[in-house]
Amino acid sequence: MYIKNKIGQPSIKEGKDGDLKFRKDFGGKSSVFGKVGGIWEKIGLNVVGSPNTGNIALFNNKNSLYSTGKLALKKNTLDCNSKLKVGTIDAATSDTDKFLVSDSGVLKYRTGTEVLSDIGAGTGDITGVTITTDSGAGSKAEDTAGSADFSLLGSNGVGITNSGATITAVAVPAEIDHDSLNNFASNEHYTQANIIATGALDSGSITSGFGNIDTGSSTITTTGAITGGSFVGQSIWVEYPFEVTNGVAGRPYYRDVDDLYGDFRKWDDYDTSPTAISRGDVAGHYVVPENCTLKSMQAVVTNATSDQNIDIHIYTGTPNLNTASATTLALAGGAVTTVSISTVSYNYSASDTYDVDLAAGDIIVPMVEHDSDTGNQTFRGNITLKLVTR
Repeated sequence: MYIKNKIGQPSIKEGKDGDLKFRKDFGGKSSVFGKVGGIWEKIGLNVVGSPNTGNIALFNNKNSLYSTGKLALKKNTLDCNSKLKVGTIDAATSDTDKFLVSDSGVLKYRTGTEVLSDIGAGTGDITGVTITTDSGAGSKAEDTAGSADFSLLGSNGVGITNSGATITAVAVPAEIDHDSLNNFASNEHYTQANIIATGALDSGSITSGFGNIDTGSSTITTTGAITGGSFVGQSIWVEYPFEVTNGVAGRPYYRDVDDLYGDFRKWDDYDTSPTAISRGDVAGHYVVPENCTLKSMQAVVTNATSDQNIDIHIYTGTPNLNTASATTLALAGGAVTTVSISTVSYNYSASDTYDVDLAAGDIIVPMVEHDSDTGNQTFRGNITLKLVTR
C-alpha cells in the first residue's frame, strides 16, 4: 500500500491487483482505492489524528480495520491466502489457558484441558496393570478395569518402606514370631526342648545344667574318664557259685548264711515255702546298693549224680527289719528256669530275662532244686545276675 497525493480515482492503467492508493477529492476529503480484478474500488479513508501517531481507520460499509500501533480486526474475517508471518510474540503475563489451533484454515483457540483431550494425554487412570507375586491366585495381582490401585502392606516381621519411587520390603526382627517360622515346632527356638535330631557334633563341650541324654540303642564312646554323680544305666554283675550235696527232691536250696564257719558255695539250707523266708536266713544275702532293675540271668550247671534236670529260682524282696516276722519274697519273672540235663557230669547252660525294679536295700535270694524221683542228687554250678542302675 502506498499514498500518492493526487486528486480523483486512479486510472485503470495504474498499479496492480492488491494495491491501495490514497486520493483526495476536489473537496479535500481523503479516500482510499483498492485495485481488485483490474478495477479500482473506492474504499474510503478516515485519518484519526496525524498519520505519524499510527492511528488509522479503514472502513467499507460496516466493515472496519484500524491500527493503533497494533493491528486489530473488527467483525468478519481477515483472509490471508499466503503465509502468515509474525516477527515477535510477547510472553503472556498470566495463564490465559488459550492455545491457537487451525480449524480448516481459520485461527481459533482451545483450552489446555481441551488440548490434552484432543491428543489423548493427561492425568487419567492407568489400567491393565499386573504385579507378579510369590503366591496368590495365579501368583499375580492384577487390576485391568478402572484405576489401577494397589496396596503394599507389611505384616509381623516385615515392613514396607519407600524412598521416592523405590519400594523396599525389610525385615523387622523385633516383630518376628520364631514359633511361626517354617520347620520350627512350638517354642523350640527358645528352649530347644523339641529338637529330636542333629547332625554330627564334632566340637564344643557340655558344661553344666544340661538335661537328660537318651541315646536309645546307640553307644557313647570316649577315650577319657566319665565322672559325676550316679551313673544311670550302669551294669552290676552278681555271681552265685553253688554246690548241693545229696539234695533231696522238692527242696529249694540256697546259701547257708547262718553257718559262720562254712563255705558260702555250700548251699544246704532250704525252704519249701520260699515266698516267706525266716528272719534268720535274711542277713547274708546280696543287698541291692541302689535303685536298679534285674535284667537277666546266665547259669552253667552239672549234675554229678544223674541226667535229672535242675531248676533255678530267683527270688527278691524287701527285708523286714527290727522284727521277728518273716520276709516276703517274690519269684522274678513269675516262673522257674529249668536247666535241661542229658548226660551225667556234662555241663549245661540256661538263661532268662527279667524286668524287675528293685530299690536300694532289697535282697536277692537265688535257689536251686531237683525233682528227681530216683533219689538224692549232687549238683553244682554258677549263677550270674545282671542288674542295671536306674
